[in-house]
Amino acid sequence: MTRPARLEFAAPTSCNPLEAARELATDPRGVHAGPLILRDGDVFGHTVNLASRVAGAAMAGQVVVTSEVVAAASSVAVAFEAMGPTELKGVVEPVELHRVVRVNV
Repeated sequence: MTRPARLEFAAPTSCNPLEAARELATDPRGVHAGPLILRDGDVFGHTVNLASRVAGAAMAGQVVVTSEVVAAASSVAVAFEAMGPTELKGVVEPVELHRVVRVNV
């Protein structure tokens, strides 16, 4: 079964989006937008695999996203900085990546 997922920024201990982003980004994070496969409570597929590879391109404390996320986040108060095309393990073509640089408060 394939169905869309919704990505949200959450604030586990803070209501300030910038503080929440800092708190959530202690480890490298990678985000990609696309269809997911949900089976028996497990989520997998190309979108999940690519997000994992994107996380590998991030440094500690960094959130890195694909162009699909940038396009989907046009109404979200987040600023991105282009990293350019990046070769990722197991992905044939380079992927255009972006760093999350600021959450506009």
